[in-house]
Amino acid sequence: MLTVSDEIGTYTKTLFPDISIDQSIRILIEKEFIRRKATYQHTIRIFERKYHTSFNEFKQNEIVKKNNYSFEVENDYIDWEMEKVIISPL
Repeated sequence: MLTVSDEIGTYTKTLFPDISIDQSIRILIEKEFIRRKATYQHTIRIFERKYHTSFNEFKQNEIVKKNNYSFEVENDYIDWEMEKVIISPL
């Protein structure tokens, strides 16, 4: 069984006085997942607007190649791909 420090227990009881520490930590983790997913989705939307396409179309249409492998486009491709990989299990 895992335990939490008294400090963490105090924080969770302050935030969620009517539920157990276990339940409050679960809520905090869920909220963090939601926050991160929103951040990743926002980044994906930025790339979709910038290139006027979805990631799959970006990849299929070889946009990186068509832009002569420019640093900016390759970097966007890598970042975009990572956002897609990270968000898929969330």
